[in-house]
Amino acid sequence: MKTTQTLLKLIILLFLTSGIQSCKKSDTDTQSPSIVMLEPNSGDQFSSGSTLSVIATFHDYIELGKYRIVIRWNTDVQNISPNPETTAWDFLVEEPLSGNNKSINKIINVPANIKLGNYDLILYCTDKAGNEVFKTEIVKIVG
Repeated sequence: MKTTQTLLKLIILLFLTSGIQSCKKSDTDTQSPSIVMLEPNSGDQFSSGSTLSVIATFHDYIELGKYRIVIRWNTDVQNISPNPETTAWDFLVEEPLSGNNKSINKIINVPANIKLGNYDLILYCTDKAGNEVFKTEIVKIVG
């Protein structure tokens, strides 16, 4: 199933890349970059104390600027933790990008002894002109 999802995302990336390249402008950059997130997928589960990978490709028709990964507790009222007294995990990393096509494979350590349940994993990409786009996946941290 993951292989099919990954293949579908790669096909979408190729389509977006060819479409964006054909729309190149010589004026100011007002177009947001694009993100194809290959991993994780919504609903993926990770054990506390393990690792998770964020695999993604970024594209901008002029110049990429940076990416940012944010992981935070999902505040949906139906997100009930089996250990609510434990502190929720908050994660942030921001790194520069260059060129107009980049891929990342960021390994993130999931802390032990954190609140179990659903977390929003948000991947942002900003180009040099300040245009931003983001993708959100909901991942579950289990004991």
